[in-house]
Amino acid sequence: MNIRFSAFFFLLAVLSSCTREPLDEGKDGMSSGIAEDVPGTAVPGIVQIKVSGEYEDRIENLDLSCLGDYDIRRSIPDGGKFDERHRKAGLSRWYTVRFRQDLPLSKASSGLYGTEGIEKISFVTPVKTASVYPFNDPGFGQQWDLCNSGDQDGMTAGSDINLLDAWEITRGDEDVIVAVCDAAVEYGHEDIAGNIWVNEAEAEGQAGVDDDGNGYVDDIYGWNFQTRDNLTSIGAVLTPGDHGTHIGGTIAAVNNNGTGINGIAGGDSPEGNGVRLMSIQTSGDDLPAFIGEALVYAADNGAVLVNCSWSVDGDSEFLNEAIDYFNTCAGLDGDGNQTGPVAGGLCIFAAGNESGTVSYPAMNGNVIAVASVGADYRIAYYSNYGPWVDITAPGGDARKGYEIYSTLTIGSGSYGNMQGTSMACPHVTGVAALVASRYGGPGFTADQLKTILLGTANPIIYDYNPSYAGMLGTGLVDAGAAVAGDPVPPMPVGDDFSAVAKGNKAVLEWNAPEDEDGNVPYSYDIFYSENTLENLDPDSPSEGVSHLVYIPGKNEKEKLSYTIDNLDFNTLYYFRIRSRNIFNDVSELSGTISCETTSNTPPEIVAIDGNSLSLKSHETGVLRFEIQDADGHDVDFRVNPADGTYSLDGLVSSLSDDGILTITVNALNAAEGTTYNGIVTVSDSYSESEAPFSYSIGENHAPVLTGGIGDTVFGSSKDGASFSLSGIFHDEDSEPLRYGYSISTTSIIVRCSISGDTFRVDANSYGLTDVTLTATDARGEEASCTFSVLVRDGSQDVDLYPNPVKDFLNIRTGKPVTAEITVSNKAGAAVLTMKDAEMAPFAPLAIDMKNLPGGIYYVRVKGEGIDTSRPVAKQ
Repeated sequence: MNIRFSAFFFLLAVLSSCTREPLDEGKDGMSSGIAEDVPGTAVPGIVQIKVSGEYEDRIENLDLSCLGDYDIRRSIPDGGKFDERHRKAGLSRWYTVRFRQDLPLSKASSGLYGTEGIEKISFVTPVKTASVYPFNDPGFGQQWDLCNSGDQDGMTAGSDINLLDAWEITRGDEDVIVAVCDAAVEYGHEDIAGNIWVNEAEAEGQAGVDDDGNGYVDDIYGWNFQTRDNLTSIGAVLTPGDHGTHIGGTIAAVNNNGTGINGIAGGDSPEGNGVRLMSIQTSGDDLPAFIGEALVYAADNGAVLVNCSWSVDGDSEFLNEAIDYFNTCAGLDGDGNQTGPVAGGLCIFAAGNESGTVSYPAMNGNVIAVASVGADYRIAYYSNYGPWVDITAPGGDARKGYEIYSTLTIGSGSYGNMQGTSMACPHVTGVAALVASRYGGPGFTADQLKTILLGTANPIIYDYNPSYAGMLGTGLVDAGAAVAGDPVPPMPVGDDFSAVAKGNKAVLEWNAPEDEDGNVPYSYDIFYSENTLENLDPDSPSEGVSHLVYIPGKNEKEKLSYTIDNLDFNTLYYFRIRSRNIFNDVSELSGTISCETTSNTPPEIVAIDGNSLSLKSHETGVLRFEIQDADGHDVDFRVNPADGTYSLDGLVSSLSDDGILTITVNALNAAEGTTYNGIVTVSDSYSESEAPFSYSIGENHAPVLTGGIGDTVFGSSKDGASFSLSGIFHDEDSEPLRYGYSISTTSIIVRCSISGDTFRVDANSYGLTDVTLTATDARGEEASCTFSVLVRDGSQDVDLYPNPVKDFLNIRTGKPVTAEITVSNKAGAAVLTMKDAEMAPFAPLAIDMKNLPGGIYYVRVKGEGIDTSRPVAKQ
């Protein structure tokens, strides 16, 4: 369904960054996001929306006027035999919208995000690729990744996928279809053509007709999901690329044909009887591509594995749903019946080449993420890593002189080297294909395949990479171990199997049974019932028999323990157990044991710090309680007001993993002079226990001024003085005070600072200013003192100002003085005399000169050690 409107699309612009240059590092990445977060690399003019159910078939009623002119189509094509399955998966509600490219994506997404009927939005960003002897194939000697003897410089024997051991058991089965989501595999390649997937209905059908009813016309070898018009995919015409062809050759190059290289699951016939390679092209022509649709196509057309040697710049809602669809629906028909060798599918992703810890979609828990090592077991210099990595495989390390040798397009010489997690990824895909070939069939699931693949990986890589503990998955993929399949069932659990009841829990213990080779079971089936289990059929337990599966740590050989909870109290239960190896072989059942659950023991609350707390109005205090539950139940707690208290102001509470309940009270957030009463209640879901507590908040006392700073004179701009704050202020609550100051003038006459208990005042320039020093307690109560600071030239006995003077002349001395004042004119005649005149630094003497004529006058100050005469100008 395509609709043209005068008033929107999600796809992925595919860029190949793999090369065959020795030190060229490819990158993994492709991005999508939600409306508020537009990736910087998003393709303009395209967005993809998921609509609510009411708009699924009424898309014309959706208001997209914020986009202007736009085109819209359903992201997964209408019709076809899987249409109903697409609807159940919610994929039919995704629509691709194209609009004008000059409309910023941020503006478009902002308008769409609040539109009725739109649930999710995804953007389009470039795909970043992640690249970097029983048979007669001549290139096998260059494939150290398949068999590494360690005889070349820089290589360590065994740093490979242990393929020769696997080939003793299986070499790949043509019923297993592997999709390569990448540049198209060169389907006419001399070393690949025999193992290419062919859609027989289309190959033998009528051109231009959808002969198999899958919604795609003439899709003989797959489909090209790239787009030239940002709305429709290119179609059946595939464009082979080196990156995809290199990957395809690693997985399934034809073996034993006397040509080129060996494929991991390429069979053993020159004509090609290995696993089949399906091309779902999403890169190779520097064009955007519909990757989500590609994964849906792969699942609908028989693929059970998909190799994705690329990543994206961010998480994508549509891509995640497409991955979930592949994982769930691959290998099944439209009615959910198994038709392939595996029920369900596995998406296998390269971890990325940024030497970092982030990569999408590899970080998603619903895929298998593959990191890369070189020929020496050590992590490749470019490989991403992290706890989200599932497994590791050889990907080459050109800095050490070795890469991965595989097929290339005919135009590029048919064979060559690349490196990267793109190259590591198909090694895991190839081994997964061998596992599917070995064990595939009715009832074999993708979960079992994944368990075998990851459970048999070799943890030896951690011996060589100790600083990456837990960051490289379960280990190096091991083809031999993955398909070994021990025909001997695991050893049964012995007579040391025991059960002890605690409340309504039963704690089972047993020693992991070892076989003669030292192997222990991978998992255990545990059966229990209130009825005897003497006649238990473990493959078809009767009503009333509960069954669970316990998977201990890898190769756990010590005593094992498993707790079954939520049983009935005071009830007799019977238990039996059997071992299971990783290949799903089972042991005989153990003998029957029993135990009787007991009554519930209520949780106990033990006060560690007592039950009451007395705080000053600024303090923070803690009450701790140890919570004990003899039955080992999980407990919940709540803290509530009690005894007339309406709210527990200032209180926060938390329960630690070791059972310590901590009540923290911040008095500043509570009312002063108040006592609060509360109660702690602890529940184990079956009963409750309570403990009272209280806390009291004292009255606040404001700080008071106990000293002060007198008016201060500095006789130089370099003078200064320090004062003890504790000698100036006092707080009865003994709380730390917050100090501050203000200066009355804007010009910088003094500089002030506070350090610890010291207040410092330093002169800066001549002048007079007032300084206010304030002490504030935690509740905002304060006390303050104000003092004056005079900075003057101490070499002068007297300051005369203003000079020139219009009316009043101020006479200031550096200390309090009583003196005689004489003002004389230029001729020496006294024009004004004052006796016993008093003056001081902060109380200057003012002389009225406004009635004197203009001219030069001489002012003499005589008294108490001062006798000086200074000229002034009268205006």
